[in-house]
Amino acid sequence: MDTDLSKKRLADLALALADLAYPEMELRENPKTGVRFNSVSCITYLTDPVYHLCVMIEGAKHGNGLVQIAPCPTWIEQRAAEDGSTTLFLKRGVWLFHERCFVDTYDPPRRITYFANFCTFPSSGGLTNGGVQLERGLVIPRSSSQLEAFVNNKLLTRLLLARAGVAVPATLAFTHKSALNYEQSVGGTTVAQIVPVHEDAACPEFFRKHLLQFLKTTKSQRIVIKPSGPMWMESRLVTFHLRHETDKMVATLQDVYNQLYDGDSILVEVFITTAPTHHVFTAREFKLQAALSSQVASTMAEDGATVLVEEQEAVEEEKEIATFVGEKNDVSELSARVRVVVMRVPRGAPVVSKIVCGINRSSGPVNGDNTIPISLDGMLDQWGMRSSKFKATLVEAIHAEARETLNAIIAFENGLEPDARGGASAQTDCIGIDFVISTTDKVLLPVVIEVNDHDCTFQAQMLEFMLPETMGETVRPWIINAVSRSQCYLVTNRTLLLIGAGGYSKRFVFDCARTLGVRLVVVDSDVNHPFREMCDLFVPMSEIIDHVNDKQNAESICARLEQLGVKPDGVLTFWEDCGPLSAFVSQMLGLKGNSPEAQMRAKNKAVTQATLRHADTHELPHRVPPHMFAVKQMVVDTEEQLERALEEMPLPAVLKLAHGSSACGVLLVSTKKEARKEWTLCKRSFTSEHVHPGIGLGFGNQMLLAEYVEGSEHDVDIVMTDGELQAAFISDNGPTRLPLFCESSATMPSTLHKDKQAALVACAIQCCRALGLHTGVFNVEVKMTPLGPKLIEVNARMGGFYLRDWIVRLYGVDICQAAMLVALDVSPMIPRTCESRGVMMGRQIYSSSHGHVRLEQLAELHQDGLIVLNQFEERMPDVEKFEEPFANLAVRADSHAMARAELQMVWRSLRLERNDLPCSWYTQNFE
Repeated sequence: MDTDLSKKRLADLALALADLAYPEMELRENPKTGVRFNSVSCITYLTDPVYHLCVMIEGAKHGNGLVQIAPCPTWIEQRAAEDGSTTLFLKRGVWLFHERCFVDTYDPPRRITYFANFCTFPSSGGLTNGGVQLERGLVIPRSSSQLEAFVNNKLLTRLLLARAGVAVPATLAFTHKSALNYEQSVGGTTVAQIVPVHEDAACPEFFRKHLLQFLKTTKSQRIVIKPSGPMWMESRLVTFHLRHETDKMVATLQDVYNQLYDGDSILVEVFITTAPTHHVFTAREFKLQAALSSQVASTMAEDGATVLVEEQEAVEEEKEIATFVGEKNDVSELSARVRVVVMRVPRGAPVVSKIVCGINRSSGPVNGDNTIPISLDGMLDQWGMRSSKFKATLVEAIHAEARETLNAIIAFENGLEPDARGGASAQTDCIGIDFVISTTDKVLLPVVIEVNDHDCTFQAQMLEFMLPETMGETVRPWIINAVSRSQCYLVTNRTLLLIGAGGYSKRFVFDCARTLGVRLVVVDSDVNHPFREMCDLFVPMSEIIDHVNDKQNAESICARLEQLGVKPDGVLTFWEDCGPLSAFVSQMLGLKGNSPEAQMRAKNKAVTQATLRHADTHELPHRVPPHMFAVKQMVVDTEEQLERALEEMPLPAVLKLAHGSSACGVLLVSTKKEARKEWTLCKRSFTSEHVHPGIGLGFGNQMLLAEYVEGSEHDVDIVMTDGELQAAFISDNGPTRLPLFCESSATMPSTLHKDKQAALVACAIQCCRALGLHTGVFNVEVKMTPLGPKLIEVNARMGGFYLRDWIVRLYGVDICQAAMLVALDVSPMIPRTCESRGVMMGRQIYSSSHGHVRLEQLAELHQDGLIVLNQFEERMPDVEKFEEPFANLAVRADSHAMARAELQMVWRSLRLERNDLPCSWYTQNFE
């Protein structure tokens, strides 16, 4: 049967490809030439490919051969381990590359790293259940699995949503041989009356009694009867009735009951009428309400659902309003289903990927099989709701309810035992929610009619082929999440060696490792480091603080690991001073990483600039040569060198430590006298690592005098693998309090023109390549001058302070996780099209100016979501000349203007301007 199934599905795919004017499918046996796979991940959908063309098309954008379709279970091999757990391998797969479709046979089979099974009776309409066997004992990440029985249970999801405050129809439910105790599992709501039915009691009188009791609780003139369970879809056995048709309803209940499977139920619910045009008056303002009006509450759940209330303005505006709405359409006999596809994402709240509507007569059910897809915007336009402001507010409400719906399901799944879920790696990644936009008087309310499992994107796919510019939007978050879960799976239980535990600001590293499932071994010089209990193995080695002897120290580390029987799969550091040391260790162990020479070139600022100035300018003539980004610097390690530099270097100039970090020892000097004075003070103050730890003094206290360049300062955080850029994130820094260069403020994304942002990224890439840095996550500090980008320094490790947190919040990309993946030789697959989800803007908090702030108040504001606080020290440090920030206080908004206004308000409210310049001065460049 599977052979016939695959032949039919491939034949249907051939017709679809011909319709798209794609070339014929190419059948290949274990291809060794042609398109090269660029990922070890293998995301596999066991499904009919014509129903998931959008998955194939979008998947091709994320990686060659990354997303594969297996039309039938025989294309997949299941392998069992000694402990009974199983993994899957792909023997044959269908995938797209641009407009070419390949049907490849793999020998050996490819390891599947994410699995979405549509060969189940519910997903295939009863055609096949062959994929279920493949999921038994499965440990790889997957979508739905046994969970579709819960997600497709209309009664269960209705109870979950009512408890979460999402509007659902008032319901009478007759349950049949249910193994689930609904009252115990989902208590705390009155939206549904649940009546268990015993076979000997299933008679017309029984149904009539409870039906009449239910009718007394509602004034609704129409009633809907439908079966609920995994196999009931496409409106099968769904009927509509007038409230006085009790005999007909009783007969229907008896008939539906006789066709139920064990565990199913029958729902008797009030009919939710789609909002008709004449009940909508376009006004200037809409408000989100927290509760329903009494008139709506009689027919819907009174659980605090989101409500849209339209305010009618003065009577004299009615003529203007009517003109704006335009001629009313006759939609009083129509119903509209609003299908909302909502998905998990790697980090953050669930996202709505698509809204597609269907319109039909209100006399019968509305589903994907009896409607032509139309966008929500088009549907609202037909309904006469044409105000862009109104539409935006309504969409916002639908998105909020959709996120709450998936969150409620996630919370339910998290409470299940692994066996009930289908295994610890099973979760619901995608659902489709059917809303009706209802109304009573002037109240608009999105009401959830039902929830569907991951088999919910077909009508959205139709709409995308009608609107090609939207192709891939529906499944894009799904594929991004599948990639993320795949990559976590690939590194689970691998051993990562972390050189240098870092300070308080790096505590998130240990949480990230735990999330990835890697075994973390930490080597640090502090035997009593506070993070020693947060890793799997802590190896104290006090001698590694001396970075002059990094090579010898690396040999000692390797010898110690061998004694302990530790064999790392990757080496990494987030502590800048440990960059060369970690490179030596990685090289000695034969693991992925940059050379020690490249790390040293980046660590020594004098060598960095010299390397750029002498880089081969003809190697890549289509690129800007690295020397164009260089800034003149001179070593001033002795008084004689200082005097020579002062003769050659125009003033003002910048005095800095050659191996420094965090702007410690960086000072603008305007005269020769000032330069001599500050040089002497620095030489006396910055003597060794023990005196001032963590700023590079383990390499010595060599000083530099650098050219001072005018312009705005920016951080460019890039992810690279084998010299290829995977992602780049730009932040703008505000003015510093000269003559010091301690960071004061920042915003992300950049406010620069896109051409200048591109120039910053080009500068970062070219400089890293010139230094020999080809693989990893790097933080590149650049000034944008009137002549273009000029390099300040390259930090050959992930950006510090708040950068990782901001990038996660705005782009959903975790550069800490990316750094770990790269170190473990897994190329992080970051969407090239990821766009910012808002604006972050923040100020650094320093002891000298803000030591009076109440830390408890900041923590409380952060907990309440009013600010974003990134704390770098456990307690407020002492005031010093070259001080490091204690924390960053930021806000998140929809625009830079809004963020700037909100940050200034917060700063003033907390009285943080008392000993400082106004916040507006530090954020003046962020408009």
